[in-house]
Amino acid sequence: MCAFLGVPVPAGEPFPHVNDSADFSRRQRDQYRHIARKLLPVLGVAVASGAAGLIFGLSRRRERQSARG
Repeated sequence: MCAFLGVPVPAGEPFPHVNDSADFSRRQRDQYRHIARKLLPVLGVAVASGAAGLIFGLSRRRERQSARG
């Protein structure tokens, strides 16, 4: 790469590995945590709404059945 860029090769410096597997895993874990923080409250509301709807529907069904006799 240095030859292509026309610069001298740095002596005694290791090649910088900035995208290794540990860094990739850390960034992926951070991204999943960010998504979970945004998504979990929405899922909680959806589950609570669904449970409330189910309970309401079952209670109405029970009322209709008991009214029939």
